[in-house]
Amino acid sequence: MIPPRAPHPLLLRNDFWRIRFAQWLKTIPDDASPERLHELRGALGRLMVWLRLADHTELRTRLRDLRREVGAVRDLDVVHEQLGSTAPAGLVAEIERQRTLLVRRLQSPAVERLVRDLEEVPPLNFESARAAACGLFRKVRSAGKKLRNSPSPESAHRLRRKLRDYRFALEWMGEKTKPLRPLLQRLGDFNDQQILARHSLDSTTDGEALEPPAEDLEQCVHGWRRLRKRLSPPGC
Repeated sequence: MIPPRAPHPLLLRNDFWRIRFAQWLKTIPDDASPERLHELRGALGRLMVWLRLADHTELRTRLRDLRREVGAVRDLDVVHEQLGSTAPAGLVAEIERQRTLLVRRLQSPAVERLVRDLEEVPPLNFESARAAACGLFRKVRSAGKKLRNSPSPESAHRLRRKLRDYRFALEWMGEKTKPLRPLLQRLGDFNDQQILARHSLDSTTDGEALEPPAEDLEQCVHGWRRLRKRLSPPGC
C-alpha cells in the first residue's frame, strides 16, 4: 500500500478549529441560535479527535464534558425543530432555560482557561497521529460488524459516533472523507428520530415512544454494507 501523503503542516495544528471555537464563544451571548450551537458542537468534536490523535487525555476529557452540555441543548433544539408549531410550551421554556445556563457556562473562567490551554498543545506527530487513526478505523469496522449482525438503534448510534470520529481524524490528516458522508448523513437522520422518540417517551404517560420505522434502520445497515467495500485504512 502506498503511504498517504503527509498533510499540510497547518493541519497538524489545532489552530483553525481552536480559533473558530474561541471566536464563536465571543458571539454566543448575542447568538446562541440552534445553528450556532450545532457549529460549536462540531468544532468541539473535531478538537476532541485532534486531542485524541495527540494523546492528550486530560484536555480531551474537559472538552468532552463541555460538548455534552452543548449537545444536550442541541438535542432539545432537534426535538423542537421536528415538532414545529406543535411543540408544547413547556418544551420551549425548558430550551430557553437550558440555553441561558449554557451561555453562562461558556462565559465562565473554566472555559477561558480551556481555550488558553488548547493554544499550548504542540502540533501533531504525523506518524503517531496515523497510528491513532488506524485505531479509530478498527473501531469503525467493529461497530459496523455489530450493526450488520445485530441491527438496533444502539448499534447504529455507536457506528455513527465511531464513523464521525474517524472522519474528523481523516480531516486532520488531510485525507478525503467524501465516501463517508452519505452514511453519516443517514445515521445522523436516524439519530434525530431517536432523540424525538426518547422525548415522546418522556412526555407521555402510557410509556409508548414514537419508534422510527424499521426500514430506516435497515437503510443504515445497507449503507454500511456499501461503505465497507470502499473503506480502507489510512496507510496502516
